[in-house]
Amino acid sequence: MKTGKFIITALLLMFLSVGSAHASTWNNIEIEGTLGFGDNTALLVVDFSSNEDDSFAWMFNFSKSSLTVETMLSALQNTFSGFGYALISEQNPNSPIKGVSYRESESNTLYVAEIPGNVLNGWSSSDLGNMWKYEGKALRAKTVSDGDIFVLATCNENTIPEMPMAAPVPIPGAVLLFGSGLAGIIGIRRRRR
Repeated sequence: MKTGKFIITALLLMFLSVGSAHASTWNNIEIEGTLGFGDNTALLVVDFSSNEDDSFAWMFNFSKSSLTVETMLSALQNTFSGFGYALISEQNPNSPIKGVSYRESESNTLYVAEIPGNVLNGWSSSDLGNMWKYEGKALRAKTVSDGDIFVLATCNENTIPEMPMAAPVPIPGAVLLFGSGLAGIIGIRRRRR
């Protein structure tokens, strides 16, 4: 009897832990790629359209105290052949970012973020968008620190940018099969007694 209760309790705990397991906040984001080395981490997100789910995120690891947005964009352009960006002025260190393009390798779809006659807007957060801060024009000299998320977006302060969230991981079928088999064995043992 004690063994049956122990097994049922263990199964219940296993189901609860698997069913309610949530990865850390960073792991809930679908990452296109990771660049750099170091103990500090920041995300750069490009939201290509305010009315579609076409946002992409890249993770940056770094050892300095901060990174500039242009450093991140330049690293992406040098790493991914389908990534490009444009500035209003190459000479001005505080130049706004005019546009970003990205050709996704899986679907070969070209995404372009630009606002005709204007520049991209910037949003920042350190808690995954629960407290987005609208920054107006996205400047190339903007710095991000450890744990920061910076979003380049076509949307303005009246619309919130989308985060590319990863699909939830379902409970593995093997755990369900194992649990139902174990419950059946326990039921058969009880009937025999």
